[in-house]
Amino acid sequence: MRHPPLKVIALLKAIRGLIAFGVSFAFFWMWQSGSIDAFHDFPALNQWRTQDSFFYFISSWLGSITHQQILAIAWIALFSGILRWVEGIGIWLNKSWAEALAVVSGSIYIPFEVHSLMQSYSLVVMLILALNCLVVAYLAWVLIQKRSLAR
Repeated sequence: MRHPPLKVIALLKAIRGLIAFGVSFAFFWMWQSGSIDAFHDFPALNQWRTQDSFFYFISSWLGSITHQQILAIAWIALFSGILRWVEGIGIWLNKSWAEALAVVSGSIYIPFEVHSLMQSYSLVVMLILALNCLVVAYLAWVLIQKRSLAR
């Protein structure tokens, strides 16, 4: 059974992996340089800060983290990027284990995204939540279809 949307999901996973790698690089850079003022170091982020409550929250949070927390975030982002790439490659190759991994890892984020929306509305978080729910639901449906065909 062929599922063309799986290729789109695999590409989305790869893009999310690239974003995680970028975040990891930025935090490793901040840790190495000793700078934690991301909105001063990256002026383009300042516009997002004023336009979206999610980015305002992130910028406020960045101002209160320690040097060791920066390093921990860098490592977590790096491993998240690797996980997204493993998921994306596995989904591209139509592997059920990758689809199951993506359902589990995607489901983990949903409560946090809902909590963030309950704190304050953010269009960015709303779009991320909607896309995440669609991907998780579709992958779960694909897994159910594969299991029923295997019987």
